[in-house]
This record gives sequence, structure tokens and C-alpha cells, in this order.
Amino acid sequence: STGLFPQEFIVTFSSMMSIQRIEIACFNVKKLSFQTSKENEPLNFEDLLDKEFDATDNTLQQEEFPLNNKRANHLRVIIESGYDHFVSVHRLSINGNAIHG
Repeated sequence: STGLFPQEFIVTFSSMMSIQRIEIACFNVKKLSFQTSKENEPLNFEDLLDKEFDATDNTLQQEEFPLNNKRANHLRVIIESGYDHFVSVHRLSINGNAIHG
């Protein structure tokens, strides 16, 4: 990160996805939000979930979020705040299936 908050990035899928689980490994993140969009373009995002992480001493924060087949073309990840000026996302895994047709 650049030391300023919020920070965000968007993951765009090649087709509509049915998301079953999101896993993230990050560092120094205090509050994180996920939003989804079903639009063709990354617009009109809806809140999916918010997470406040506990502070960890120099170890990765790892979390798994089971979802009930949430449909999305785009997933926005927003780092709302951190425990330090600089935070990082080391791994983001989105498990689900492409919806065809």
C-alpha cells in the first residue's frame, strides 16, 4: 500500500462466477471489506462482508469466508484501515464455479 487508506483493488472474472469461498492472507490489515458486482463493467457494487482483524505480531492474518454461492462478475476488496501505515495482501483465493449461459 501507499500508506493512505482506503486502498482497493478489483478482481474481474472471465464470466459470471458462483463464489463458494474467499480466502485471504494479509499483513497489518485492521478492517477489510468485500463487495460484488453482477454488471458487465465494474459498477454498482453491493456490500458482501466486512471483517475486523486482530493485530498479529509479525505474522500473516489468514481468514476464510464461506459464501452461499454468491454470484459476481467482479469482486472489490477494500482495505479500510491498517495497524500501520503500510499493509499487504499476500494471497487471495476465490473458490467457485463459472456460470455459463
